[in-house]
Amino acid sequence: MKQVLKASEKHILAAENIFDDWSLLQKKLNAAIPDLGVSKLKDSVSINALSEEESEELNSYHLLINNLRRYTFALVLSYTGMRHNEAMALTDDSAIDKNGKFYLKTLLSKTTDGTQKLEWITNEITYKAVDLMARVNQVYRERASLYLLHHGEFLPMGIKLNFRFGLENRTLFGVMPYKKSCGFSINVKSTKNTFDNLNKIFHIAVKEQDIHELDRMGCNYQSVNSNHKKFKEPYEVGVYFNFTAHQFRHTFAWFIVANRLGDLDDIKYQYKHLENMMTLVYSQRGYESMEELVSLTDSFSEFLFSQTMEDMVTAAQEGSLAGKGGQNFIAKLTDILSEDLTTGSSPHFNNMQELLDFAAKHTNNFRGLSHGYCTKGSGCKVRNAADPSHCVSCDSYIATPRHLPHWIVIKKRCESQLAGFEKLPPELKIRFKAFSTALNDNLEAASTIINQLTIKVKEA
Repeated sequence: MKQVLKASEKHILAAENIFDDWSLLQKKLNAAIPDLGVSKLKDSVSINALSEEESEELNSYHLLINNLRRYTFALVLSYTGMRHNEAMALTDDSAIDKNGKFYLKTLLSKTTDGTQKLEWITNEITYKAVDLMARVNQVYRERASLYLLHHGEFLPMGIKLNFRFGLENRTLFGVMPYKKSCGFSINVKSTKNTFDNLNKIFHIAVKEQDIHELDRMGCNYQSVNSNHKKFKEPYEVGVYFNFTAHQFRHTFAWFIVANRLGDLDDIKYQYKHLENMMTLVYSQRGYESMEELVSLTDSFSEFLFSQTMEDMVTAAQEGSLAGKGGQNFIAKLTDILSEDLTTGSSPHFNNMQELLDFAAKHTNNFRGLSHGYCTKGSGCKVRNAADPSHCVSCDSYIATPRHLPHWIVIKKRCESQLAGFEKLPPELKIRFKAFSTALNDNLEAASTIINQLTIKVKEA
C-alpha cells in the first residue's frame, strides 16, 4: 500500500508540473475546431493542428495525463474509504477546500432510499488530484462543445450523442483523455479493460514477509471473488498482488484503528454506515486479533466510563449536578446507595466502588460533550448540535462543575450578541427574529445550568 501511495502521489505532482504546457497545446487544438474541414468529420474527430515539434511535445505529456485517472482513483479510495460506485459518482466540482481542510463531495445511494449529497474528509494530495482532473476534463468538455457548436449537423449520430452526454454528465472519471480528440464513457464496474483496474499500473510482487502477514491475518487469498480464476488460491513469493477497489476501503479503516488515529465512531461517520457492526467488520484487522479488539475497546470504555462516573458521583455528592438528567441522577444515586446525598454524609467506599464498577461495565451510552454528558449515545437526535439549549431539559443530559466555564462563555456570548441585535433597525429585527430566539433559548439554558451548578442542593 505504501508503494501504491508513493507512486500515486509522485504521478499527480508530475502531471501537475506539465499541466500548463499540456493545456496550451490542447487549447491550440480546440481553437482550430471552427475551421476544420467538414469532410474529415465522418472518419475522425482527431485534430491535426500542431507542428511536428508540438506533436512530439504532446506525446511526451500523454502518458502522465492518460494514467491520471487511475492514480487519482487510487488516492480517492486510499484516503477516503469510498466504495467503488461512490468514487465513480464524483463530479468535476467534487474537490472542496475549507480553509486548508479538504473534502470530496459525492452521492450516497446504498444506504438510503434516494440519493444524498455527502462530504468525505480527505487529504491535500487527493484534493490536488481531483482538482487537477477537473481541469483536464474541462479541456475535453470545451472541445466537445466546440464540435457541437460548429459542426453538430455533420457529426455522426453516435459521436454527437456521446458529446452531448459528456456535457450533461460531468462525472470526474467519465472523460476519455485522448491525445487529439475526445470522448466520454460510463464506468460502473471495474473490469480488466476499464481505467480503474489498478492492476494495470501497480505490479508489486509479493515477498516472504507479505505472505507471513497475510497468513497471520487470515486473508492469504489472491481473490475472494468466486468468479476469479485465482479464487482463494494463496499467494506465492513473486506473484503480483491483486489489487481491488474494496481492499482500499478495508485498508483505510485498518490504518485508522491500527495507528489509533480514531475510533469506530470516526470510521462509521466517514463510511456513512448505519450500523456499528458493519464498521467493526471493516476495522477489525487493525488489531492482532478479534480478542485484542474486544479487550482494547472494553478497557478503554471502562476507563472512560469510570472517569465520567467518578466526576458525576463526586458532583452528585456535593449536590452540583445540572440538567434534568443530573437531577434524576442524584435521585437514583441516593436510592441505590440508601444515603441522603443532600446531608453531606459520604457513602461507604466499598459501595461507591461497586457502583463505579457496575456503571463502567453496564453503561455504554455516555458521550462527552464540551458542555456536559449525554447518556443517550447514538440515539440522541441532536447529537453534536451547535445549539446546546436542546440538551438542558433532556432526561439524558448531565452537567458537572467541570462544564461550568463552557456555560459561562455561552451566556456571555449570547448576552453580547443580543445587545448587538437590539441595535438593529426594526425591519432587520423582524428578518432575524429566529436568530434572536435561538440566542434567548441558549441564554436561558446557560442561566439554568449556571444556577444549578453554583447553588448546591445541600445548601438550599
